[in-house]
Amino acid sequence: MTADSLAALRAVHNAHDALQRQDKRVARRWAEQAARLDPSLEEPWLLLAALATPHGSLAFFERALQANPASERARTGQQWAINRLRNEAGSPRPPVSAPAPHQ
Repeated sequence: MTADSLAALRAVHNAHDALQRQDKRVARRWAEQAARLDPSLEEPWLLLAALATPHGSLAFFERALQANPASERARTGQQWAINRLRNEAGSPRPPVSAPAPHQ
């Protein structure tokens, strides 16, 4: 494991701590740092998705799925965001299509 990977894991931990304190601004900053340090980690992208608007979260869920194509958390979150956007717009179709599951 590289020094950047270790620093990214510490940043993820700090982001979770900030969320426990309900400090979303600090949590976002730590998650962004973790994503910069090690973009191959799934967790920073999931944190950023949780802190974003439903529309904004879709790109973060995509990045999480790039890091871990088998991520049920990312797929569930992505579906939540699509459903939320569909409900907000009152549209029968989602604004984006979810990618087919990787097998």
